[in-house]
Amino acid sequence: MKFFSQRVPLGLLGVMVAAAAALQTRRAEAIINQVDGEIVPQTDVLQTCLNKNATPSTTNPAPGEGPNVLNAVTNAAITPQTFVPAVRNDGRRIAQFTAVGEGAGYQNRFGWYNVGDSPFTFANRREIYACRDRVAACDCPCTDGPRRVLPSNGTCTTWINPNIVELDFDCYQRNGQWRGGPVAFYIMTPEQLTGGDTPNCPPVDSTLNRIYSTDNSVNDDGDYVHFLIYTSRTFRDSYYFGWEDLFRGGDNDFEDLLVRSIGLVPTCNPRPEVCDGVDNNCNGVVDEGLGTQTCGVGACMRTVETCVSGRPQTCVPGTAVQELCDGFDNNCNGTVDEGVSRACSTSCGAGTQYCSNGQWGDCVAPQPQAEVCDGRDNDCNGRVDDGLTRSCASRCGSGIETCVNGMYGGCTAAQPQPETCNGVDDDCNGLVDDGIAARPCRTACGAGQEVCIGGAFVCNAPRPRPEVCDGADNDCNGMTDDNVAPGGTCGSSVGACRPGSFVCRGGRYVCEGETVGGAEVCDGIDNNCNGLIDEGNPGGGAACMTDSMGNALCAAGRQQCRDGRLRCEGGTSARPEVCNCMDDDCDGQVDEDAPGSSTLCPGGGRCIGCRCATPCLPGEFPCSVGLVCNAENFCVRPLCGNETCTSNQVCVESRCVDLCSMLTCPMGQSCTVRSGRATCVENNCYGLGCEGAQVCRGAACVNNACLTTTCAAGQFCRLDAQNRGQCVRSCGDVRCPPGQSCADGACVADRCQGHNCMPGTVCRVDGATVRCVADPCLNVGTSPGRICENGRLVDDPCVGVTCPGAPRVQCVRGQCVDPGAAPFVADRVIGTGGDCSARPGPASSRGLAFALGSLAWVLGLRRRSRRQTPVASRAGGVR
Repeated sequence: MKFFSQRVPLGLLGVMVAAAAALQTRRAEAIINQVDGEIVPQTDVLQTCLNKNATPSTTNPAPGEGPNVLNAVTNAAITPQTFVPAVRNDGRRIAQFTAVGEGAGYQNRFGWYNVGDSPFTFANRREIYACRDRVAACDCPCTDGPRRVLPSNGTCTTWINPNIVELDFDCYQRNGQWRGGPVAFYIMTPEQLTGGDTPNCPPVDSTLNRIYSTDNSVNDDGDYVHFLIYTSRTFRDSYYFGWEDLFRGGDNDFEDLLVRSIGLVPTCNPRPEVCDGVDNNCNGVVDEGLGTQTCGVGACMRTVETCVSGRPQTCVPGTAVQELCDGFDNNCNGTVDEGVSRACSTSCGAGTQYCSNGQWGDCVAPQPQAEVCDGRDNDCNGRVDDGLTRSCASRCGSGIETCVNGMYGGCTAAQPQPETCNGVDDDCNGLVDDGIAARPCRTACGAGQEVCIGGAFVCNAPRPRPEVCDGADNDCNGMTDDNVAPGGTCGSSVGACRPGSFVCRGGRYVCEGETVGGAEVCDGIDNNCNGLIDEGNPGGGAACMTDSMGNALCAAGRQQCRDGRLRCEGGTSARPEVCNCMDDDCDGQVDEDAPGSSTLCPGGGRCIGCRCATPCLPGEFPCSVGLVCNAENFCVRPLCGNETCTSNQVCVESRCVDLCSMLTCPMGQSCTVRSGRATCVENNCYGLGCEGAQVCRGAACVNNACLTTTCAAGQFCRLDAQNRGQCVRSCGDVRCPPGQSCADGACVADRCQGHNCMPGTVCRVDGATVRCVADPCLNVGTSPGRICENGRLVDDPCVGVTCPGAPRVQCVRGQCVDPGAAPFVADRVIGTGGDCSARPGPASSRGLAFALGSLAWVLGLRRRSRRQTPVASRAGGVR
């Protein structure tokens, strides 16, 4: 980097690229010229950094491409300019960045931003490397790297060493920082837009310092080249960014900052695919769909790919040969197997065979025929009418007759016989056992006749049957309905109903001894025996003005049958007045102080415009940022034109504009304003929250019944599946013996106690086996008001819970526990052996030992302080 006293004039010849056909995805073979025609990069310092060994090690903490793999001049390019994170084989989008060298006198900042945003706005920038921690520059080859102190890992970053960091773009997308589209990269220099520079390292939130981007369309330095890009030949989806950091000037060595990226692919502009070795239509495949070309006919036909390795191909036909019987046009005249024949014979004489479609046809000669009953040898086997038979029939069925001397005869079919009771149609009239006379018979129940049925005689006289409740003598013993089988139970056993028994009375069963139900009342009993308790809100519905605690209400509620008694639900309870433009204490006044006190806005404040305004302070800054001192000496929001903007608005050209009107959210999400920033959240109460005493359950706001439920000592209130307040015992003071854990205040067997699993796994019990398996919740993510159970998000049972003994006792997964005491039943993975496995300890202790060890190692690294190089010592020359 060189500091020029005079700027290079604007309007000179722009960047001249020697190979105009160099495209985004191909290796650059071009010469890049600076605006004054100078070939860049100048000097060989950038080449020495590129020549560094490509594999990182303790002696090579800032690796490069490898010796002479890339040429700093001939492989230089200025495209691609924007990128998207590549998808790895495991489906994740993680990019790695290496600070290879930083030879600038200045200290620069480096990072990324979403294409379409302005990198000159602090909120749009995502910094990767802060200013280097070395006092001096890290000139190429820069053996130790520009950084020596390992930063702390962030939410979406993992540091390999002080110069190498991995960025999880899936994490950035979940956090709303990456929108899933193309990104560009930037450096921010100490030079200011108005001239001069800040002391060596620019402030991270500066809007006054010069910024240069890989996306040249947003750079403010005209046609001056500020970065060169090199496509790696050693690593897949890898590039080098070489930066020149001075406005309109420098030494053009482009190693003021050199960064290697792995895991990026260029942003592609689709166009029709052509044979040039390039993925023109941006579908990830090169030269696809260009088809084939065919020449020649028959065996001379050849088909070749239209494009091979980016080069168009020419089709050359094959050589013709003599025609053979093989289904091919061997002589290449357009006809297959023409004129090919051979001699043949059959048992009946000689002939000729002809070839068709590669197969020899039937022999054209006298052929054996099927034998027929005509007194001749039709099949040429030396025998006449041999083996010829045919079917024949009589009235009784079918048979076979045989050909002898050209005539059929001798049918074997059966003949009619007299009918008998044997289940057979003896006389062949189509009826079985027809015309057979009946004969008399008798049983204990009366007289009848024997008739032929199914080949045997059957008596149709009445027969004794088991006695049944029908008023008749079924068993023919002279008594009616005697020894009848019991009728079983009758009636209902649901709710208040009790069953009776069926008794035979007067030839029918009647129910005796049952208890029937009545009208439903609010008593916790199923009075009408329909399987539902207190359904239909019995006795409820009337207006009420006193809540369940006996306190008067400001607005009427309604009587509701809950847990077997009537409760007053709904309505509005009085609460202390606060400055919010609402009548909180229901006395008919808004934002009034309590009599004889100033509790509404303590500290001498005043309620102005629905919020407490503090008195102005003496001095140059009487109010906080964003507030102004009014005529009454209170800090209030400033006017925007003729109106005062709310916390959900921003002042734009003297007009209050809703922050959400400037943000477009994806389908299924809504915009909300938090801490002065518009944010996209789930379009339900998990993202938007609930008002007052309500909580979010099943994506809907419901009343927090625990606010009106009083529990005994040692118990706490937890919402059940119907959102009712349920008192359960606390585990806060329970201590369980080894092999047991606490659940709802009781010690239960826990086979996972003492079975420690590595981070990212959980304990699972399958029958007699206890083992560690992959945590199904590891990559599920988080959501306000919900937790992960068995790989899916469910309502957090701790919502609305207040634990007795807080803050020592805390709610974790629906249990009030002391995290520092005995274990409790927490996360569980359902096993296939009928048992369930539990991870010992609360959910927040996942990987606790690993995290504590990492924290101790990080805290053990001490950053040595360095003096900044004075700006004056850097001005006016090359390093």
